[in-house]
Amino acid sequence: DIGDLMYIILKGSIGVRLRDTSYGAEPVFVSTKREGEHFGDLALLSKQANNKPIPGANRRRASCICMEESHLLGFPTSIVNEIVFELLDKKWKSNIEFFQNVSYFSVYSFF
Repeated sequence: DIGDLMYIILKGSIGVRLRDTSYGAEPVFVSTKREGEHFGDLALLSKQANNKPIPGANRRRASCICMEESHLLGFPTSIVNEIVFELLDKKWKSNIEFFQNVSYFSVYSFF
């Protein structure tokens, strides 16, 4: 399945399982995600910087199964990208401001 959503668990728990031939033919449970945690992000982050998919890279590597009644909030790639880029922009501006206030760097122009 192609990964185009990231999920946050609002209620319940999700079992994560992998199918890996080194463990035999049956899928193996590798972790449990609980309220407040997220999953599905790795498939979204495996695209090139120009947002062109790397062939096969955004395929989900694990299966996630509700372990009990669960409520999930899904975010499409576009929203996740907006959030990530906004956070990076804020961090970048904070770093520039820091260096502008260090006397050693005051002679340099930062954008």
